[in-house]
Amino acid sequence: EEAGTLRSGPDTMANSIAQADEAGFLAQGPALLTDEDVPSRDSGARELQVGLLRDAAWRRSLHAPTWTLFGIAVGMALAISLRMQQPPSAATLAMATSEAEMVSKAHGDKTVCSSPGQNCLESKCCTDGGDKGYQCYEKMNGYGECFPEGSCKPGVHKGEKHGVWNASGVFVLDSWSCKEVGKKSKRGCSSYSHEGCPTDRCEVVAGAKCMVKCGTMISTDACQDHAHCMMDGNTCKSACWTIPADTCEAVDRCMLHSGNCTTACHAHASEDRCPHKDACMWQDGRCVKDPCSAPGEDCSKTHCCSAARFAGGMACFQKNSEYATCLETFDSDAHADWTGKQLGNRTKFDKGCSWAGEDCSGTQLCCNEGFACAVKDTHFTGCVHAMEVSVWYKKPIPLPAGWNGKRLGGWRAEYQMAPALEGNQAGTSLYCFMAVLPNSPEIDLLNVAREHKTSIFACDEHSVFHSQKAEISQEFGTLANTAVFLKVFDDMKQEGKYMKHDWTIKVDADCVFFPPRLRTHIQALKPARDTPLYLKNSDPSYLGAGTHGFLGAIEIFSKRAIQIYFDNSDGCAKFLGQNSGEDGFFKGCMDALGAGFMTDSNIFVPNHDPAICNQGQYVAYHPMKFPSHWQRCLDLANGCTTCGGPLDPPVSTVR
Repeated sequence: EEAGTLRSGPDTMANSIAQADEAGFLAQGPALLTDEDVPSRDSGARELQVGLLRDAAWRRSLHAPTWTLFGIAVGMALAISLRMQQPPSAATLAMATSEAEMVSKAHGDKTVCSSPGQNCLESKCCTDGGDKGYQCYEKMNGYGECFPEGSCKPGVHKGEKHGVWNASGVFVLDSWSCKEVGKKSKRGCSSYSHEGCPTDRCEVVAGAKCMVKCGTMISTDACQDHAHCMMDGNTCKSACWTIPADTCEAVDRCMLHSGNCTTACHAHASEDRCPHKDACMWQDGRCVKDPCSAPGEDCSKTHCCSAARFAGGMACFQKNSEYATCLETFDSDAHADWTGKQLGNRTKFDKGCSWAGEDCSGTQLCCNEGFACAVKDTHFTGCVHAMEVSVWYKKPIPLPAGWNGKRLGGWRAEYQMAPALEGNQAGTSLYCFMAVLPNSPEIDLLNVAREHKTSIFACDEHSVFHSQKAEISQEFGTLANTAVFLKVFDDMKQEGKYMKHDWTIKVDADCVFFPPRLRTHIQALKPARDTPLYLKNSDPSYLGAGTHGFLGAIEIFSKRAIQIYFDNSDGCAKFLGQNSGEDGFFKGCMDALGAGFMTDSNIFVPNHDPAICNQGQYVAYHPMKFPSHWQRCLDLANGCTTCGGPLDPPVSTVR
């Protein structure tokens, strides 16, 4: 009113509204704002479309009181003052060429010219590119885009979606004036042959193709979008693959690998960008050159295999004087033309955690259950007892006095493995062994199994070891046979048969075991190959929760689990103790070393009555401590219900 707008009368007001309507500021229906009405702009501006009611009721409002007209006028003025252009569509943005982020060297003030798809009215220039160069063309006041020279045609362009409602209620699409703004940019580098490549802003890459100079890129994204460029600190430079091999190592950011110039390991800033294929590994927070070789690489010069690059458990074996590679074992039949000479030591599997009291600043994980990786002070971060853990409860333990207390990690615990996908499942080759006490009843049971070629004698390969008499644990009241079996496992390691097979199975002499059934059970479980895991073999409800479903009558481990155990067995023996049953020890050791488990409660059920052997769902039956009981169980399991004579001793006398 102060501006005099409303005092000019209804006719003048109607004309103003009509003009605003033609300009696209009146929408049919009530005034509603949606996300589509207020689109985001790269520049941060937004377009505000204000709708005012234009029906007969609104027309009658021309004769309404002054305050009504005042509100309408203010609304229109606000809409006009806030109007901005529609942002470019995703399709338009996708038109940007490989040179879209170049700095326009034609501007002494270092003006950054616009790329195709961006509003070019402010910069008034376009980046170099295309076969003819780009020209900034105006769409309407406030907005324009860069198109190839001569390609902008006045009018509505195909795919246009933005527009306005006119006074007749018709949605009118925006049209382009195609007025030229500023000067045309130069042709893109890729449009030149390598002979005519302009050296001021382009360069010939790999001696054949004219491409934009990497040094003209001012943003990391633009640099990384060009395959022939790479970031070196804050500067975009030529990628290493474009540099000749004979000058490669003279460039700090590059290195020679397998005869090709590639990016040096130290130039990769994050673990996910540290390429194993280029003999790089992530260590102590940075990407470094791996001094050892990965499987398939030539290790004739390194004489070692890389645990960081999937060669754990392998050694370097020679083919001839010019080539060697990393293998788990050397098979002279499979490599008949190889020398087979081992170069260097076998690479151990890293346990990936720290034992109680050890420094854990690198692993940030403790092997022992109930121990946490915590900061003591600026000089030491270690695994400290933080939780008393039992089958029935967990009780926090205060950290020692004087510790900072910041926790970096917890402890390893048992975890269940999921079935593997088809094509990634473990095989079913079995290596089985038995430890028997000389001059004991176990020898008679062993002889029954050998006579019928069953139990360990039906596996793909087997061994029999002599054990020693175990003592009764004064602390637990159970057989403390861990130390005995540690010696047996050492003998098994030295023999080395386990390395040829997918699974290692320790079987007690009083366990009637059927290897063909185990193969079927393993196939049903679908365990992953090359994975450390063990099988829980029984329902814990039979002997109590303290067994965790893992009993020592038959212990089943994957080859990878056994390999990791052998590489770290000393730590288990030292930090887990040996004054207990070997089944509890080996389960605790496997959990501490990161092996997972799968459960098959039908491996066996503890029952000394041979009648249980009629139930064919089990892989094994235990304990059958007498030869006649062992034989009767075998007969029943094989379907013979009338075989054999009386049991000696009778089942009723066995406890």
